[in-house]
Amino acid sequence: MKQIYLDNAASTPIDPKVLTTICEQEKNNFGNSSSLHSFGSAANQVLEKSRKIIANFLNADTNEIIFTASATESNNLVLKGVCEE
Repeated sequence: MKQIYLDNAASTPIDPKVLTTICEQEKNNFGNSSSLHSFGSAANQVLEKSRKIIANFLNADTNEIIFTASATESNNLVLKGVCEE
């Protein structure tokens, strides 16, 4: 019997092209993008390129694209934004 996954609110299967890109970056650009060494600099270049691609896709400015490390960090950022207005 074929299974159908209906819980996409909890987790969604990753597109194979995205998975390939993630694996490639983890292998080649694993540095901390905030670090000053060459590994960090290479990772930062990839991060900034990604920011530009996403901003272009969303018709946004690059300074409007913010990457966070976790759901908690994202939620806190949203709450700060709402509370400070």
